[in-house]
Amino acid sequence: MLTLRPRAARPVTLPHPGRSGGTLGDDRSRAVAGRQTERPPLWIVLPAVLVTLFELLPLLYLVARALDAGENGWRMLLRSRTLEVVLNTAALAGAVAVSTIAIAVPLAWLTSRTDLPGRAFWSAAASLPLVIPSYIGAVVMVAAFGPRGMLQSALAPLGVERLPSIYGFSGSWLTLTLFTYPYVYLPCERRCGTSIPHWKRPLAASATVPGGPSWRSPYRSCAPRRRPGGY
Repeated sequence: MLTLRPRAARPVTLPHPGRSGGTLGDDRSRAVAGRQTERPPLWIVLPAVLVTLFELLPLLYLVARALDAGENGWRMLLRSRTLEVVLNTAALAGAVAVSTIAIAVPLAWLTSRTDLPGRAFWSAAASLPLVIPSYIGAVVMVAAFGPRGMLQSALAPLGVERLPSIYGFSGSWLTLTLFTYPYVYLPCERRCGTSIPHWKRPLAASATVPGGPSWRSPYRSCAPRRRPGGY
């Protein structure tokens, strides 16, 4: 029977103070201090600022037009339909965030911290939705799972004449979840994968100390490092 179990962390020996009295912590502190004092060159900062200003032009245009609208603009912003649209958008964003985390985090743990067969294949396959534009993905979802889509055609011999509608909130939630979860999966997979620095790899082993079951290892070792990807 196929079982999945966390991979054992490699034994790591931390360096002892040498002749200069330095330790691993001192080296890390000096590296962090060096990165904080470094400044990016002007030939990198200037193009980045210009691109940011160009990206802000549509937003500034909308703000300017809204201010020129006068009382009509405020009346439109405060009407009930606008509030309904804002609440629906917030609900959709929250639902997509929760569902992407629910898919990406367990998948990242399976492909990075277990002995899952074909981990390299599954890791690459889980990232494939990134190469599909969201608009194309929405068209494919409608063509495949629409009321008269390809799935309905395949089920027609069984007496299925029409599938439930995929339009609206449920269809948007499903499409955005399936095509955006890699944005959470990739940072989480990297945080808990083989790219972890060698001085952090014993965390997975230390999570299974005597008396601690192995199923708690993801929550104790990987979960704190997954938070930036989830955010």
